[in-house]
Amino acid sequence: MSASRLLYRLLLTLLGLPLLLLFFWQGWKGANRRYLRERFGFVANGSNRSNRPIWFHAASVGEVNALAPLLKRLVEGHPDQPVLLTTTTISGYQNSQRVLPEIEHHFLPFDFNHSVRRFLHHLQPRRLIVVETEIWPTLFQECVQQGISIEIINGRLSHKTLSSPGWVGHLYRDALSRVERIAARSENDRQAFISLGAEPEKCQTLGNIKYAASIQVEIADTIAEIDRCERPIVVAASTRDGEEQIIAKGWSTANIDNWLLVIVPRHPERLIDILRDLASYHVTIRSRGEAITDSTEIYLADTFGELKSFISHSELV
Repeated sequence: MSASRLLYRLLLTLLGLPLLLLFFWQGWKGANRRYLRERFGFVANGSNRSNRPIWFHAASVGEVNALAPLLKRLVEGHPDQPVLLTTTTISGYQNSQRVLPEIEHHFLPFDFNHSVRRFLHHLQPRRLIVVETEIWPTLFQECVQQGISIEIINGRLSHKTLSSPGWVGHLYRDALSRVERIAARSENDRQAFISLGAEPEKCQTLGNIKYAASIQVEIADTIAEIDRCERPIVVAASTRDGEEQIIAKGWSTANIDNWLLVIVPRHPERLIDILRDLASYHVTIRSRGEAITDSTEIYLADTFGELKSFISHSELV
């Protein structure tokens, strides 16, 4: 066993208890009983099957949306082929239930050896197809040892990944050596995978799968509050921790009369934290069905599946 893998296992061992507490908190906060046990590989016994599924992993909401057209086409064209979808986040699961309710879902086991083995034993996938940038050394190793082929689609790599410490780079290189094919979303991404250690002949550029999604806005007329609002709308989409406060301050400084700022957070479960950051503003909350009034400064769209509709009503995103 290499020094980098030994160090990786040691770190995972040290993180065992903190991760248990973290997963418990995330599952409790997201009101999902499966989250904690599935992150440690405990899948319901009834999920085992002889007809091995094709397994797709999409980390969260954006990856699920990107994958949806492909999975819908796969299910339509091959109805007898079981398909399994995993996500890392609870918000990803919630989105999958909205856009892909017919597909079996589980949470990805964390990269402990026993967790991954338990998961693979119960679900028996024939192939793993990873969306974008999830590279897990133990998962990839266990898959290959159990005869499960691995592919990466819509592949991309962040600057943070590319600038990882040397020992982490060795782990990535080892993991990518186990991947049969990488379909990168751009030529720059293809070159990034090669620089990280992927074999050039396994890498190709196929474009961004997100552009295959339908641009039709099926529910554009269902947001009654926005339909009734006569004020021009600006949308801040997919905001993350701390960004709402920065955007709100900039919006106040701009002092644009009669316009409405709509903030659509990437993780709606952060509602309490967002409201704390925006305590000095008059905020109307979508999930609570609150009405937009003349005094509303910010409309907080803390819901899933409505971003396209807000965009269709906006002057600027």
